Amino acid sequence: MFLLAARVVRRVPRNGEFERSSTWRIAVTTAARSGAVRWHAIGVFCAYMSMSTLLVFQLSIMRWAGLSAAAAAGFGGARGLLQLLGRLPLQRALRRFGHWFLLAGARLCVAVACGLVLISGNAVVASLYVVIAGIGIGAISALDGIVARTVIPTGDFGAISGVVTFLGAIGGGVAPVLAGRLTDVSGAPTMASVVAASAAVVAVASLYRTKWHFTRASESAV
Repeated sequence: MFLLAARVVRRVPRNGEFERSSTWRIAVTTAARSGAVRWHAIGVFCAYMSMSTLLVFQLSIMRWAGLSAAAAAGFGGARGLLQLLGRLPLQRALRRFGHWFLLAGARLCVAVACGLVLISGNAVVASLYVVIAGIGIGAISALDGIVARTVIPTGDFGAISGVVTFLGAIGGGVAPVLAGRLTDVSGAPTMASVVAASAAVVAVASLYRTKWHFTRASESAV
């Protein structure tokens, strides 16, 4: 589905016309030579791994930590509502801090949330988890798109962003299965949190590599 969408919406026009590749395969091959695009794709893959694993296992981890099923479900629902907080103030925050800093912060919030959920057996820590996870997850989707517009060539934006999103979906689908297998082996859902936190940390590191490659390429082009 993502590849089909990439073929249909291959170019996002801005001011004027931009050169684009003749096929999406050529677009992907060309973009893969860019260190910024490669690290952006790795970062998205790992971020989706982290978020998906956290969301799949948050209720079971909260119950393991000591919350009742009703309380865990309530906090899980509140986390979904709090994701709006990650999006609403973005415009003002972007003007003040920039997209690189904010995306790193959002991914770091997810990593912190993966640790907090392990000790969310009381209402105070569970509430803190809801706020941090909600803000982080809510902001990531919007900020990923802004960074993508920065590092992906404009002419092939549709094709490349479709492939990157597809890779993220793969990460989000595979990671919970891996975490579930580790949970079955260990007998406790803590390993799911470790998988999610590790992926989030790698996503933060990948963003710094993305920025480094993008800055280097921009300076070379001058």
